[in-house]
Amino acid sequence: MRRRTLAALGGCVVPSLFLLEAICGGLCPERPEGSLLREGRAMLAALAADLVADGAVVVRSTWDRRLGAAPALPVEWTLVDGPDGALRELERQSPRVDRVLAIAPETGGLLESLAVRVIRAGGVWAGCRPEAIALCADKLRLAGHLAQAGVPTLPTLPVERFRGPGTGGWPDGWGETLVVKPRDGAGSQGIAVVRGLEEWLAWKPGATGNEIVQPFVEGASLSLAVLVTPLGSGGEPGRIEALGLATQRLSRDGRLSYEGGELPCREWPPEPAVAVVRSALATVPGLAGYVGCDLIWPKGAAAPLVCEINPRLTTSYVGYRVLYGPALGRSVVWPEVFASAAAKGVRVVFGAEGRVTLQGDALAVVHQSGERVRTTDP
Repeated sequence: MRRRTLAALGGCVVPSLFLLEAICGGLCPERPEGSLLREGRAMLAALAADLVADGAVVVRSTWDRRLGAAPALPVEWTLVDGPDGALRELERQSPRVDRVLAIAPETGGLLESLAVRVIRAGGVWAGCRPEAIALCADKLRLAGHLAQAGVPTLPTLPVERFRGPGTGGWPDGWGETLVVKPRDGAGSQGIAVVRGLEEWLAWKPGATGNEIVQPFVEGASLSLAVLVTPLGSGGEPGRIEALGLATQRLSRDGRLSYEGGELPCREWPPEPAVAVVRSALATVPGLAGYVGCDLIWPKGAAAPLVCEINPRLTTSYVGYRVLYGPALGRSVVWPEVFASAAAKGVRVVFGAEGRVTLQGDALAVVHQSGERVRTTDP
């Protein structure tokens, strides 16, 4: 079939999208719960609402029957009972719609495998290419890649190569406090802050034994989301539109759990952050659509460090959409149509569960909502 773009928006042809959110959409073997469920549901509801606004896009998606009723949005939902049903529907819909997008963590190669599955089924994948996802998902490999390219990033070692006191001491410049995290984790899962030798000796590896170690850097935790339009068939990043610098809120319980953020950031100048993010993304062929970058701005530094590149939709979307309106959702899938027109004079405070509060010229609480729902069983 002909793959439509948004160039015809406003005409008689309405493009279609199959949108799969991994946690809510049925890919969890057990009934999903916890922070990833809350964040996944918030992103799914927000993006779907923006896409279907004013009838701009026909959206089809799956919903895990174990979670109860699907969100009240004008989305063509297919209820599924688990991973087999969700993957069957993904493969069935891929050649039937104009584009396919998944909201999924990189953990265990999940997001990469979904991209491959869509492409093999004859669909048009709207996200980053599998090779870009694979590079960004591997935090150890990505850190080495960025360092070799001269991009400021955190020094990173695999746990098995880390030398503690008694075997040469901490690496130069690392300090006494460490951050240990899964090599391919997402959503602040499995992160531990280890303070000094005693805690290091008491620390136990996670279930996979595939952790990395980084120095704990005092500074501001920030994020920057961008829209990337690939340049040519080689997948080189072309147009990179920054959506605005955001402040991250992390828990103080030693787990650095993600609790939401605020945007636009007023404490730190956006220009150095945008410059370092552009330099990082330019080294990763295959990026496309919405990409989120996690940053740390060390105390006294002139620019931030790039911590992670998330080749997918991130929770901060629930905040950015308030500034840019429903058109941002369409630009996530069709980044070539993005036009920067962010609201002025408003500060957006958002939680990981999707609750958004506006401060500044407008004071309100924004809730995800919809008017009707169409549901089908497989």
